[in-house]
Amino acid sequence: MLNNLFLKKIIAFIFIFFTTIFFCVSQTKQAPENYAPRMEEFENIDRDVNFSSVKSGVSNSLEETLEQFIKSSKILTDAGIDNSELRKLLKALASELDDSAARKDSEKKSENKDSKKNLSPNKNIARQKAEDNKNSIHSKTNLNNQSFKKAIAIRKEFVEYSLSLRGIPYKSGCASPESGFDCSGFVQYAVKNSLHRKMPRTANEMYTAMEKAEKLIADSDREPGDLVFFKENPFGKITHVGIYLGKYRGSGRLHGREIFVNAASAGPRTGVVISALDEPYWKRTYYKSGRFLPQTKPILKAANSNNIKR
Repeated sequence: MLNNLFLKKIIAFIFIFFTTIFFCVSQTKQAPENYAPRMEEFENIDRDVNFSSVKSGVSNSLEETLEQFIKSSKILTDAGIDNSELRKLLKALASELDDSAARKDSEKKSENKDSKKNLSPNKNIARQKAEDNKNSIHSKTNLNNQSFKKAIAIRKEFVEYSLSLRGIPYKSGCASPESGFDCSGFVQYAVKNSLHRKMPRTANEMYTAMEKAEKLIADSDREPGDLVFFKENPFGKITHVGIYLGKYRGSGRLHGREIFVNAASAGPRTGVVISALDEPYWKRTYYKSGRFLPQTKPILKAANSNNIKR
């Protein structure tokens, strides 16, 4: 009796195991064979853009967002208008900035753990500065501008550093200027060295982390510094990631097109290059966008909203 029961369990286990294997294999087989990039799907965007226009365009875009917010915030303050949605978003932003500063401080400490004694006085100074900033931030009118300004500065710092790595060759499995970059190695290195933050190592892990943290965003909410994700096989995992730069502001045929910087393994130029989201290859493989930096666009929308309470 017991032997029969044991045998049935073994048979059931084997059946479930092979059914699962068959299902996974069949899903993979269903994917079309022409997902590999083809040269005709790429334009030579990196050659055709004016790099100075790329850098100034990103900077100007972020500065304009800041100016628009300060203007809208002043109108609300002068009119004595209380926008509850804006208050909520700004409170979340201030909290996110505090967390980000704490993470950055922690990362720096771990990188410099050998100089503990020398860091003690600085630690007290940094703590005092943090307290002063907190008091300033929570003073009624400065809260909005200081938090928003800081969020813009973080984005600007990250994007500018990322662009400084342009031209470094592509190398699968690598994540340093000396050895080269693959797509996720490039993003991870830029985040770590500009913001002193940790990021997962692969594009799929980055996407999964953002999905779990509910940081995936609508395309219309993208800002410079957000991440754009691609998957070559719709049945498979995320295979590529880049850093969104916004719309190209230079002159010529590329004007107004959305661009991003990435470590590309295919196309007329490889390595860390500028690409356009509407190039045929990137257009057909684009999947979703994600945000790991403090948001500013939704806050600006709320500041400009007519949905306000007196």
